Amino acid sequence: MAPNGKTICPITDFHVTTEAGDHAVGVDVPETKLDQPIRQRRQATQADVHIGRRIRELRLIKGISQEGLAKDIDVTFQQIQKYEKGINRVSASTLLDICSALGVAPHHLLPVTAAEAAPEPETPLSLMIARLNPEGQRLLYEIVDTLLSSKHLTRSR
Repeated sequence: MAPNGKTICPITDFHVTTEAGDHAVGVDVPETKLDQPIRQRRQATQADVHIGRRIRELRLIKGISQEGLAKDIDVTFQQIQKYEKGINRVSASTLLDICSALGVAPHHLLPVTAAEAAPEPETPLSLMIARLNPEGQRLLYEIVDTLLSSKHLTRSR
């Protein structure tokens, strides 16, 4: 029993008091994290999905595997998968690490407008691209990049 008349529970260090008539037990519990309000987790936004899509596109263009990028920025390849799918948000410092590993400036990953961050409807072309394995997608991006560099095959702005 403590000097103030309370019994100290040796296991939890809680102070236990009893009332003499009704045998009620009172417990003085120290404040814990459980007493604090629960913070809501933020959901990934369309901008996060856009950034993830751009990470995947640029990674494939550069011919870097998810494992390779993960090793370069010191995360697991599962984390890269979550970034690319827009499941997990990419922090600013991780975004800079990814940009460094891919050899691009951060603005290459960020949406320019809110409309660009909006979900894109599935098109026949996007469905076909999704069926390609990473090597096929990398080759397709190289072909498109070559076509876009030819002035007579592109639209004038």
